[in-house]
Amino acid sequence: MQRGLAGRPLASPCVAMFMDQMPQNTTSNVLDLPGLDPLLREALAFVVRLTSGDATEADATALKGWRATGQDHERAYREAVRLWRDLGTVKSASHNPFAQTPVSRRGFLRSGALAASVAGLAVVAGGYGVLGPSMGALFADFRTGVGERRTVALPDGSRVELNTRTALSVRYTAGERRIELVEGEALFTVSPDKARPFVVQASEGTTTAVGTVFSVHRTDGHVAVTCVEGIIDVAAGSTARLTAGQQIRYGRTIGPVQEVDPQIATAWSKGLLIFRDERLGTVIEQVGRYRSGWIIIADPKRAEHKVTGVFHLDRPEELLRHIEQTLGLSETRITNRLIVLS
Repeated sequence: MQRGLAGRPLASPCVAMFMDQMPQNTTSNVLDLPGLDPLLREALAFVVRLTSGDATEADATALKGWRATGQDHERAYREAVRLWRDLGTVKSASHNPFAQTPVSRRGFLRSGALAASVAGLAVVAGGYGVLGPSMGALFADFRTGVGERRTVALPDGSRVELNTRTALSVRYTAGERRIELVEGEALFTVSPDKARPFVVQASEGTTTAVGTVFSVHRTDGHVAVTCVEGIIDVAAGSTARLTAGQQIRYGRTIGPVQEVDPQIATAWSKGLLIFRDERLGTVIEQVGRYRSGWIIIADPKRAEHKVTGVFHLDRPEELLRHIEQTLGLSETRITNRLIVLS
């Protein structure tokens, strides 16, 4: 049996093969870090291989088998994905001149800074950006693309509705129903089963329910959990219990419980976006999830203007026209994928 760098047997012969095939600079920068946990090292070998552009279906199958070996392997895989994304983001940001050098809006539009910034965005954009699905999303059990929504019936009769740019995996056992939300947003309608809790893992925390309706939205390491019906427990360092109409956010630690309108929070499941006196910056961020490309607000002060309205998800351009007319904004389309509001 082949053995890893720490003398432990490799869960799959493919790991050793991946290490041999990877570029030397990648191996020296990542896999040769001193004190790296052996399982994490093996997981990183998979991640590097599967993001190299040369991965095959056999590689994906090998990864699934390795992850299924045990919980330690699964945890190592998730940590490897997070580490690899962090390394990519840091590297990309260091090559983004717009992030380093402040320029005027006019200078930004007239110079090559705009093109450079778009190039930086293209590199940084994970998930379903211009680079396509992220590695984690690519091997999820279910996923949606830009502007797509779908409903999935689970084996126990529960139902999950996936919003745009969402990926999740399902792992049911005799004692637990576990969903991993890799990225995006999903609405869960859970069939009661006291013997098997329904657990949604997203980033650093979990949401547990027996029979209820709730949504989980994961983005950039932050998670928002909204209880629509029933009772749920959210754990991220500490634990909080939510009832209908309550929401909580967490990163590495959990935030305070807030009162929200669950119908607004989950309006996307009915094909709508509802804003009630919401800041323009937040509205544009939400709209951007349902269309390809980017929308940039040239003047930061404009981003604080308030927006109220009900809009159809399938017609994001109508929302943009409403915003422009209501707030007196003008639109400049640099390309079909890049819009500047000023």
